[in-house]
Amino acid sequence: MSTNETTSTSTTDTTTTTSTTNIKKNEQQDKPFIPTCVFISLVYVKYHNRYLLVQEVNTRYFIPAGKLEIGESFAQGALRETLEESGVKVELKGILRIDHSPGFRGYPSRMLAYFLAEPIIDQTIEMIEIDNLEYPKPKASPDHHSLCAKWFTIDQIKQLSVEANLRSDSIPNVIAYIESNQPVYPLSMLALEGSKWTIPNSDGTESPPTKEKGFLRKLLR
Repeated sequence: MSTNETTSTSTTDTTTTTSTTNIKKNEQQDKPFIPTCVFISLVYVKYHNRYLLVQEVNTRYFIPAGKLEIGESFAQGALRETLEESGVKVELKGILRIDHSPGFRGYPSRMLAYFLAEPIIDQTIEMIEIDNLEYPKPKASPDHHSLCAKWFTIDQIKQLSVEANLRSDSIPNVIAYIESNQPVYPLSMLALEGSKWTIPNSDGTESPPTKEKGFLRKLLR
């Protein structure tokens, strides 16, 4: 092969590589992406035979819920919102469901995590008696988070729905799901990015997160 032919072939290869790279870059730039996503935690708190509802500033009742703050996980947001809105400290017991809605009511994308929780009971918690059973005392004074919080029976919640005093008619449906002993998933289902993958081997080894450079970019192509 002559020197001219070698140079020509090399130039062609370089041009082809550059062209292919530019095509990939253009394809990536043309792909739509989600500019922002709203993350919301919702918490169903059950104790004895009652559920905890908060009365919002619009006077309707809802479960403790709210948008995550910067740097919060779904679980952290759930604990914070429950305490702020109801005045009750809780322990998350599991995940009921995770919803994702692309393009929902003006949001580019929205993601909801539904938790099941129980109140924390210890000597520091003030209790009240309802129908011969003791419950943690919920918030009674209004603030910018909510007006108050109360413990309701399932029948009372159904009546609130009939009277259109619930923010969402899905509340009785979710409670019916819980009461029928449907699956409640472990909190580990919502892991932080970079968490290790536990492999159920006899030696209990763990698989570290993928650290390959550009790994996520490859997944998004």
